Amino acid sequence: MPPPARNIELKPYGVSNLTTNRVSTPPVSNRFDRDIGIDAKYGITSNVTLDLTVNTDFAQVEIDEQQVNLTRFSLFIPEKRDFFLEGQGIFDFANATGGGFRAPDAPIMFFSRRIGLDGGQPVPIRGGARLTGRVGKTSVGLLEIQTDEGAVDPARGTAPAPAANFLVARVKRDILRRSNIGIIATRRSPRSSTSSGRPEDLEGRTGASGSNALAGVDTSFNFFENVQAGSYYARSDTPGLSGNASSYRGYFRYVHDRYGLDTERMKVGDAFNPEVGYVPRLDVTRTDMVARFSPRIRSVRSLRKLEWNAEVERFVNGRRQLETRVASGTFRIELNSSDVLTATYRNDYEFVTQPFRVSGGPRLPIGLYEFNEGVLQFNAGAQRKVSGRFTLTAGEFYSGHRQRVEYNGRVKVSSHLAFEPRILASHITLPEGAFTTKLLGARTTYTVTPRMFVSGLVQYNSSLNTLESNIRWRWEYRPGSDLFVVYTDGRDTFGRRSAALMNRGLAIKATRLLRF
Repeated sequence: MPPPARNIELKPYGVSNLTTNRVSTPPVSNRFDRDIGIDAKYGITSNVTLDLTVNTDFAQVEIDEQQVNLTRFSLFIPEKRDFFLEGQGIFDFANATGGGFRAPDAPIMFFSRRIGLDGGQPVPIRGGARLTGRVGKTSVGLLEIQTDEGAVDPARGTAPAPAANFLVARVKRDILRRSNIGIIATRRSPRSSTSSGRPEDLEGRTGASGSNALAGVDTSFNFFENVQAGSYYARSDTPGLSGNASSYRGYFRYVHDRYGLDTERMKVGDAFNPEVGYVPRLDVTRTDMVARFSPRIRSVRSLRKLEWNAEVERFVNGRRQLETRVASGTFRIELNSSDVLTATYRNDYEFVTQPFRVSGGPRLPIGLYEFNEGVLQFNAGAQRKVSGRFTLTAGEFYSGHRQRVEYNGRVKVSSHLAFEPRILASHITLPEGAFTTKLLGARTTYTVTPRMFVSGLVQYNSSLNTLESNIRWRWEYRPGSDLFVVYTDGRDTFGRRSAALMNRGLAIKATRLLRF
């Protein structure tokens, strides 16, 4: 069997990390913390900027949106902290975090969420510096962050994360007309180590092991108007970890408006371990091919385009065993109103090498599974008062069946008030048992003035039995200077007590911009 992934699931940044541990702990009331942090920005040239941060605080950041994981792999939760979002594109490696060409199963060599979080628990950031900009045809990025030792979590009963230094360097050079080549290097150096460095101590840990380094090179080529190609090669170095520590990817795309063809091959070694990155699957070789025919319709006034799409995706492990195969066919209708209707039929093949539990439901045993599923999706155009994505899914699911309903959208009440409801319900029937997962949430935004708004996020997750709420008030009292008031609480809906309070917090944060 393959070794377990060392990059474990990235848990949401918020109160949900604490509510999932139903351990009786002494209550804390009226605890008052005071912190002062400093952020400085200095323009070295018109195109190069130096950012400095000391005692960085993210009290104003909204909690993460909950997800329901019905797979055996970790979820990807995007970054929300402003300091790391600024200049993020410069550190992007092989279109890993955007650009529309990211393979959903491709590794991310630098994922800023690894900094300041350990196993889903916040770790204090002592300070750091970031240099970003462009010199001629070359883009450069340099980031160094120092974290402090994490707090001991009594519920988990584990040692605190050690203080560590994170270093990321990125250089990308424009070549030819619309192409580029780049390199990246990352390093994580703990000041004290809580593990012995043996492979068995490294498995299942996120950043709490010994030192780790990674280096990689990537290319992106655009020929003519419709031909694209690219590749990357990266290798990690983790003391005490043996095996194939490299990863590569190559792709070719023909992106004509009427016809399209995508081919891709990617490999991730069993010992590839970017501890400042994110790897969904280890020890696999992914092969993917997509063919598209999408004519524009001029004879029907309401139609803009029709699209037929066929895709085959395969994952083969290091022992040349087929672990996953997905064959799908999609028919898409795009209207001139910007509404889109999509119908997809897919055939899944899964070789489950280790038993896993489906989102709090029954445990699926080792074995081969082949199942078929249909998906119907409607995307309402953003110009409508009620917009968003409606999805209906029905069919087989591993050894049973699944019916799923999902809506993610926006309801515009007025120019000042808008709701963003989120509904996801799945009913799954397996020989091992039947269960239903529900994820309900809504974000509300009210704009008081152009410089003041109030937003709230409420969400319920039946898989975790949690109810979360987050209310934020922001006032930009002068350009570049803000006042935040944030209230967050998490409640446990498990057991007889209804929505028992697990934790809550009130944060007041003021920032002041000083120009010199």
